[in-house]
Amino acid sequence: MRQLLPLLALLACAIFGCAHSQGIKTGTILPKRPKPNVAVFELNITLARGAPACGKQRDVILVNGLFMPTLTAYINDTMVVTINNRLPAWFPQVSSGISLHWHGLGMWDNNTWADGTAYVTQCPVQAGNSYTYEFLLDDAPGTYIWHDHSSVNRADGLQGALILELAPESPVPNPFRWNGGDRILMVTDWWDDEANAMAMRLNRPYDTSNAPADAGAYVGVRKPDALLINGKGMASDCDEMNIVTGVKETYAPPFCNVTQLSVKPQPGKFSGCRHAEWTVAEGKTHLFRIMNAAASTYITVCFEGHSIEVFFADATPVEAYVLDNGCIDLGSGQRYDVALTAKPNSANAGQKVFWVSVHSQYRTASPSAYGIMRYKGASTGTLPPTPTPQNTIEPWYLETSYIRTHEGVMGYLDNYQFLNYWQLFAHRGLYNSAAVNTNVKANTTVVLNMTMPLMKDTGQIRWAMNNIAMPSNAPCTPVLRDILQDPSYLQKNLVNPTPEARAAATKAILGVQTWNRTDRPQAFDGKQPAPIIPAAGMHVVTIEWGEVVDVVMVNQPASASNGDYRGVNRTFMDHHPMHLHGHKFWIIGQGYGTFDPATDWDNPTLNFHNPMLRDTATIPPGGWLFIRFLANNPGAWPLHCHLLWHAYMGQMLYFLEALDRVPPPPAVMARCPDTCVANFAPYTKSWINATFPNSKFQMP
Repeated sequence: MRQLLPLLALLACAIFGCAHSQGIKTGTILPKRPKPNVAVFELNITLARGAPACGKQRDVILVNGLFMPTLTAYINDTMVVTINNRLPAWFPQVSSGISLHWHGLGMWDNNTWADGTAYVTQCPVQAGNSYTYEFLLDDAPGTYIWHDHSSVNRADGLQGALILELAPESPVPNPFRWNGGDRILMVTDWWDDEANAMAMRLNRPYDTSNAPADAGAYVGVRKPDALLINGKGMASDCDEMNIVTGVKETYAPPFCNVTQLSVKPQPGKFSGCRHAEWTVAEGKTHLFRIMNAAASTYITVCFEGHSIEVFFADATPVEAYVLDNGCIDLGSGQRYDVALTAKPNSANAGQKVFWVSVHSQYRTASPSAYGIMRYKGASTGTLPPTPTPQNTIEPWYLETSYIRTHEGVMGYLDNYQFLNYWQLFAHRGLYNSAAVNTNVKANTTVVLNMTMPLMKDTGQIRWAMNNIAMPSNAPCTPVLRDILQDPSYLQKNLVNPTPEARAAATKAILGVQTWNRTDRPQAFDGKQPAPIIPAAGMHVVTIEWGEVVDVVMVNQPASASNGDYRGVNRTFMDHHPMHLHGHKFWIIGQGYGTFDPATDWDNPTLNFHNPMLRDTATIPPGGWLFIRFLANNPGAWPLHCHLLWHAYMGQMLYFLEALDRVPPPPAVMARCPDTCVANFAPYTKSWINATFPNSKFQMP
C-alpha cells in the first residue's frame, strides 16, 4: 500500500487540481440566496502548486479555486457554510482535518457550537468529509476574518476576509456611507516552506543533550520570505536580511526597490505574481478595510501622500481621528476601517499613482510589501513616480501616541451618537459602559505571565501562560461537549496543585505522538497559583454568568519562573497579539514595564472613561495589557496569542463561561477521529518516515 501512495497522490491531484501551477487567482465568493436572509456557501478546499510571491513553487490551499478569498454577507442573515475537505488524506498536518473560525464574531446563543475551534466546540472535518456550519449573523456590521483553527493551514492560504454589511432593505440607515465605496486590504505573511513542516520542527528538542538519536532538532520559524497584500506580492522587492554589526549584532530592515508591477505565469512551470492594486475616484472618500491576517508579523500600513481617518477597530466604532502621515499599526488578528479621500497632500500635488506600503515591525529583518493606489483615469500598468518607501517607522508608534489616548467607542460611550444604529447590535449590554467604571471591581481577576519555558521531560521549547503550556487538540473530542455530558468532568481531571501531581500530569502530555478518544489530559485551574516548574496541560478558568472579569497579561523574559532547567538565562521576549473568542473586551491599560492590579490601580494611564472595545490587542515585548470583559456569553472561549506558532506551542487557555447556560450541542456534529496527533508531538525522524514514506510533500 505504501508503494502506491505517490501514484494515489498523482491521481488525487488530477481530480482535485493539486498539481495546478497556473496563475494563482484571488477574489470574492458570493453566497447563494435560496430565500431572504439566508446566505449559503459551499467551500471546496483543495491543494494547488504555486508561488504567490514568485518564490519557490510549493503546495498552497485554495477555496473554490481561489487563494484566500473574501466572503460577504448581510447582518441578520443565517449563514450556512458547507466545507468539503478535499485535501489528500496523506497531506501532512500537525492536526488532521479542518475547522473554520469566524474571527471577531461573538457567536451568541446557539451559535456557540459554530465557533470553529477544533476540539473545543467541534472535531475538525477529516479529509474526504464534509460539514455544514449554520449560525445567525447577529453581530455589528464590519470587517472580520475567517480562517482555519485546527492545524496551521491558515499560513498556507486557508483564510480570508469576512465582510458583513447592512442589507439594502435595512430599516436603519447606515450613518457610515462613503461616496467612493469600500476596498479590501488584507495582509498575510508567506514562507517558501510549508506551514506544517515548519510547525513540526518547532516540536523537536531545543535541548538535544538527552534526546533520542532520531529526534531531530528544533528549528525556529524564520522571517517570512514575503508579505502578501490580498494574496499578492513579490519576494524580489526586498533584499535578503541586512545585518548591521556594532556593540550587538542586529537585523536592520532590508532595502526594497520595486521595479515591476507583475510577472506573468508560465503554464506548467511558474504561477506568476503581481502587486495588489486599487483604483480610487479623485475627490471621493473611500473606506479601506485593513486586516492583519499574518501568522507572525506585526505591521504598519502606509498610504503615500494621503491622510487617513480611523472609524472602526475590530468592527467597533471609535472616536474618529485623523492620521496625517497616512500610517496605522496592526497586530495579527486586528482590523481597522479607515476613510481615505482621494486628494493628495501638497507634497504630492499632481501625482495620480501612489504607493501603499506594508512594513514589518519587531522582526525588522522581515520584508515589506507594496500595493499601488491609482486614481481613475491614470495610466495603467505603471509604478508610482516616487521612490519605493522604506521601513523607517518604529514599532508601536501609533499605539502610544494616538490609539491609546483616542480609543473611545462611539454610541453608548460617546454622547449617544448614532444611538438607534447601535441599539441593533447592543447584545446584553455589549456597548454598555456600566462595567467600565473605577468603582466597579472585578469578580474574577486573572494575572497571566507570558514566558517561553524549556520543558525538562522532552527538551522542547513551549510558549506558556503562568508556566502552563496548553496543547489545543487533546482529548480527541470537543471538550465543551464532554463537560456538558459529564458534569464531573472538570473535577475528575483537574490536577492536584502539588508539585508532584503537576509534574506527573505534564509528563503524560509531553512526548506523546497521538491521542485517542478516551485519553483525558489533566487540566490546570487558572485561578490557582501558577506551577513553580513549567507544566503542560489543559489550562482553564471557570467564570459565572454576569461576572466582571479582569485579565492582566505581563510579558516576561523567556526563562522567567524557572523556565530553563539548565540554568541558562534566556532574555528573549516577543510581542503577543491576544485574541479572545466569544467576546469583545475593553482595553483598560497597555504599556511597557509591568503592571500589578493589586498595587497599580491608580496608574494614570488606565482608561475607565472611554476605553476601546475590541477582540484583539497587543502586548509589546517587555510590556503589559489590562483588559476587562463581561461574562454574558455562555460557552468555552479560548484566549490565545494570535501568532500562529505561539498558540500552537501552548500560549492559550479556555474561559469556561456560565456552563449551566450553554445550549445543547447540535444533533449533527463533525465526526471525531479515532486518534489525533498530539499538539506537542515530537515528530521523530522514524515516525515521519513510517507515517509518510516516499511523500511528495515537504517534510520537516
